[in-house]
Amino acid sequence: MMQLLIVDDEESVVDSLAGNIPWSEHGFETVHRALSGEEALRIVAAEPIDVVVSDIRMPGMDGVALIGRIRELSRRTKCLLLTGYADFAYAQEAIRSGAFNYLLKPVHYDELVQAVAGAQEAIRKEWEEISSHHRAVQALNEHLPTLREKLLLDLLRGRKTAVANLDRNTQLLHIPFAPGDRFSIMLVRLEEPFARYDPDHLTLIEYAVANIAEELLQDRFSLWHAKDDHDYLVFALKWQEPLSVTQLQHVEQKAMQLQTCVLDYLKGEISVALSLGGMFPDDILTLYGTAVAGLSRRAGSTGGMIVMTDGGEADRNEIVYLRQLYEPPTLLHLIEAGRFDEAKRKLEQIGGELLAGGLQQSTEHLSEVFFVCSASFLSGAHRLGYRLSDLADGGEALRPAGKTPFVHLGPLQIWANKMLETMQLRNDSEIKHSRASLADRVRAFVEDNLFADVSLQAIAGAIYLNPVYVSKVFKLETGEKLGNYIYKRKMEKAAQLIQSSDKKVYEIAELLGYHHTPHFIQLFRKHYGVTPQEYRKL
Repeated sequence: MMQLLIVDDEESVVDSLAGNIPWSEHGFETVHRALSGEEALRIVAAEPIDVVVSDIRMPGMDGVALIGRIRELSRRTKCLLLTGYADFAYAQEAIRSGAFNYLLKPVHYDELVQAVAGAQEAIRKEWEEISSHHRAVQALNEHLPTLREKLLLDLLRGRKTAVANLDRNTQLLHIPFAPGDRFSIMLVRLEEPFARYDPDHLTLIEYAVANIAEELLQDRFSLWHAKDDHDYLVFALKWQEPLSVTQLQHVEQKAMQLQTCVLDYLKGEISVALSLGGMFPDDILTLYGTAVAGLSRRAGSTGGMIVMTDGGEADRNEIVYLRQLYEPPTLLHLIEAGRFDEAKRKLEQIGGELLAGGLQQSTEHLSEVFFVCSASFLSGAHRLGYRLSDLADGGEALRPAGKTPFVHLGPLQIWANKMLETMQLRNDSEIKHSRASLADRVRAFVEDNLFADVSLQAIAGAIYLNPVYVSKVFKLETGEKLGNYIYKRKMEKAAQLIQSSDKKVYEIAELLGYHHTPHFIQLFRKHYGVTPQEYRKL
């Protein structure tokens, strides 16, 4: 559904066009009315207007000037002009400068509906072109490498959403992997001198390494690669033949050849970790985890190594890794984004993982959760602009020296949830204070500029904020539309001047920005039920 705005300095014309045509039957959810160009601009700035029907001749800002201002605010809004025979050439000039169409007055309802329908159709075609299948496919192809990398990273990070639509996404992105395929993981870590390269140069090196790996391995494997959170190059290798010792020896030989090519042609060293085979996508986290752990345990900081991993690195001493604690979005990310309800669900997931693993009394795991949560609370508070100790019970998050660490999951969960609730209260309070402050600044600007420009654009420019944001926050905070508030204050100021001064009605109208006195009188009578002259006699 669209929104329509009808503009004319004659109230009867506006009421006739707005009220006598069943606009809802023609696809319009809302029909706005304006009796001047200035009022129309305020509406366009505050509402998503699709079509404007405006008289060409109006006092103050005429229809042509209005169209120019509207195009600055919303280039997709279609504007139709109502014009008399005397202004025919003027209307044609307006078409050349951006009007969608014009109609000769007096306009017949059917003719107007047909012209507006043409504007609606033009709008639909524009959006269809923007969202067309052809353009979508073109954009998809342009960004295929980035989208493929993102999908692999989501899998490596354990994101469930990536697995849920995996088959469809791999087909869409032309990735030759399907559920049930046998595959391995190969990690490549760039060593000296690459670590000292600037980011742009390093990106070129990574691209070159990926190309060399593709060239060496494509005869027996389908490759899919990404750069992970450790700055390693991660290659998923889909086996084109059944897994065998020969295949493992082959990939190890290719890894050695990759090292040689990088050294000879790129003048630097790499370390490589290779995993055993697994089932895609079920084993991707396990194989990736063992490869990362193997590179760390067996290669360490020594460059030029090739490491074969068999899963022992992840399973050593049967230590359980708390995946939920680190899986994006992390607790810290959710706090920084102000998504406290999701942060609470994150804590529930972490607690559920501890319970499922029988770790509700594991001192090491409880300590790990406590320290990660503490760091998240501290960092989140600092990012949001305050100290954690500023909160009512903020000191509790630091667990002063001498206190016994958490020895059971229950008290840890109570503490963490209490900290989140306290931070959320602080955040909500700051949002409310910010909105109240913005509303006060808007009111102050309106009071100081009632005899000047108090348009939404002027207000937003004065307080350096987006006009739509200003309008929405003012409505949320006060329950009143900004345009209505400005109108009410102008009428109140007009009433004050009428009773306390000997100024003429037209002078008061001019002072308040109403250059067409009859229009001002109409607005005043609508607000107070009497004309300015009658009000003066009360």
